[in-house]
Parts: sequence; C-alpha cells; structure tokens
Amino acid sequence: MAISVKTRKLLWARSGGRCAACSKKITASVGGNDLLAGNECHINSRKPFGPRYEAGRKDIDSYDNLIVLCSCCHDIVDKAVKYYTKERLIDMKKAHEARVCADIIPPSKSPYIDLLIRWEKAYKIDNWEDITYDFNIPGQNFIYQEFIDGVEEFEKLFNSVIRNKVYNCDVMNSALFTCIFYSKAFLETFFRHAERVGKKTFTVEKFYKPASLYGLSKKNDESEDLLIKYEDHCRLLYTIMIFMTAAVNNVITSAWDECDPWYRHNKGIVSLRSTECFFSSSYTESSEFSEMAKNKFLRGYRLSVDDLRRVIEDSLKE
Repeated sequence: MAISVKTRKLLWARSGGRCAACSKKITASVGGNDLLAGNECHINSRKPFGPRYEAGRKDIDSYDNLIVLCSCCHDIVDKAVKYYTKERLIDMKKAHEARVCADIIPPSKSPYIDLLIRWEKAYKIDNWEDITYDFNIPGQNFIYQEFIDGVEEFEKLFNSVIRNKVYNCDVMNSALFTCIFYSKAFLETFFRHAERVGKKTFTVEKFYKPASLYGLSKKNDESEDLLIKYEDHCRLLYTIMIFMTAAVNNVITSAWDECDPWYRHNKGIVSLRSTECFFSSSYTESSEFSEMAKNKFLRGYRLSVDDLRRVIEDSLKE
C-alpha cells in the first residue's frame, strides 16, 4: 500500500508547507530550481525495528500515521525515539496544524508582540546560529559587545514594563524571566575568565597558559590543574548556552500559545550551531544533563526551571 494522492494533498495543505516540529519552510528556490527540503514521515515505522514500530498496524500510510517534517527534524525525531513517542508526535502535528489554520485569525493585538520584537533585536534572535557557533568553536569562544549590551538593555526594559498591568500573562513573564536568568548566568560565568580581543569582541581567557610562563612549561600538578579548570569552565559555558537556547525557544513557543499562534511563522524557533564540543565523550561524561539537552532542549522543550537553575547556581558557587 502507498500513500494516496488525497492523503498527500491533505497532509501538505494542513501543514502549510512547513515542518511540524520547527515551523520552518520546507520549500526553497535556488538558482531557479524549486527544492523540497522535507518529507512525509511515518509516525509508526512500516519496518520492524524501525522508529516507533507497532506490530500488526495496518494503516501505515494513513493520514493519522503521517507527519510533515524538514529533513533535519526528521533525522532527530527518528533518532530520539524515547522522547519523540507516538503520542508526542501526534500532539505536535495537531498543534502545528492548529497554528496553520489560525492564519485566518486577525493579527494579534497582544502588548507582548511589541516587547518580543524588542527582545528579538536585543538577543539577535535571527542570528542565533551565528552567535552560538562563534562561541562554540573550542579555542575561539567569541562573544560580541553588541550581544552583551542587548541582554543588559532588555533586562532593564523588562524590569520596567513588567510593573505595567497590561503585561499580566504569567506564562510569558516566566518565559522571558527564564531567558534573562540564563543569559545573565552565561555572561556572569563568562566574565570570570574573559579577555578583550578587539574593540567589540571578548573571548575566554586561556588562564592555564601563565603557568607555562613561570617555569611550569612541563607537565606538573599545577599546570595540569589549571588546564582541567579551564576545560571545566568552557564545558560549563557550553552547557549554559544549551539552556539559554532552550529558554529562547521557550519564549517563542510560549508566544505561540499565549499571544499569537502565527508569531515568527516564517522563521520558527532557533537552532544552536556547534562543533564537536557538545558531543565529545569527555563532555557527555561531565554533564548530567547532556543527554536531556541534546534530545529535548534544542527543539523548544519547556524547561524544568527549578532543576536547571539548581545546576547553574551550584556551578556558580564552585
């Protein structure tokens, strides 16, 4: 049995030509060629031992067992099957289709939309992949003054407007507060060991190097201890950046639920871009939340704020 023409039409029409997981467009035009960067994906696999396979299921190619995903999300969903269960994917599909249908609703008049526009500008949300990638290259770890200033300015703005009774949505206030919290935790941790490398750029200070300048160039306890502390410091920053990215996506998905289901409909949530630093064996062993981070946080997972705050605060006390 194959997917019917009618099922295909319904699936693509109700998805709005967007990924049900990240809401990004899955069509593109490059050099005059029309490209499709998405798939009709089975929720329950037709193959034994495939993702979420259910023995005996007959309606494998039915509408209810299909979901439209971009190529990236398709890969993630089929690898993280313990998190992306059948039930979770069905809920995700329904929520996405509801957002697509909501396009017929007049634009939101929520006061948070203007605030979110200023938040996007302050946090450079549209350039989030570049910001995270520039920092997540081991040995480089660049943070720009413009981003630092934006975070600080938005915190002042948020603290001033939150007193206005118009901003009375607890979910949105909590999401924005959480984003500010992890951003401050990141910058506070970063500036413990930071150095300026230009007028508008900072990087992590390689504080293990001075040991080699004072007769400690060969391996010894003090130089190795400094190197270990440097690597732990960088790992902590990488971890907080994961949490910070999750907090950014939490703001976006909260806005969908509370303010405007079509907010950022042409852009979706953000992605964190990194090198191998997040997935090395040493990093995985050193972070109790690494698996949770890789499987959940990067896709707009609603944060368990108390647990994550405990991890960050405990790290900052050390």
